[in-house]
Amino acid sequence: MNSKSWAIAMPRLLKLEPHKSIEELEKLYRQTQDPIERTRWQILWLIAKGHKVEEVAEVTGYRRGSIYRIVGRYNRLGIDGLKDRRHQHQGPETLLSEIDQA
Repeated sequence: MNSKSWAIAMPRLLKLEPHKSIEELEKLYRQTQDPIERTRWQILWLIAKGHKVEEVAEVTGYRRGSIYRIVGRYNRLGIDGLKDRRHQHQGPETLLSEIDQA
């Protein structure tokens, strides 16, 4: 018999800080209009219900690393950690004046 021991990769459960209850997470998931934020709430709701990261990844189509980041941001920052900040970045200022752009 081989003396090497092989570790079996067990699915990991993530823990959420109690910023919101399971019911509140579900309500936010179902009521949020922004599709990115909605999926983030879905991820948190599923994790809070006890689903494993692998299951959440399969349901949402997100990679495990993304799920860990979303949960980490939520644990550190609460609700503010879930906002889709891409809407705040409209790109760099234009170098041409409005007249030159026309």
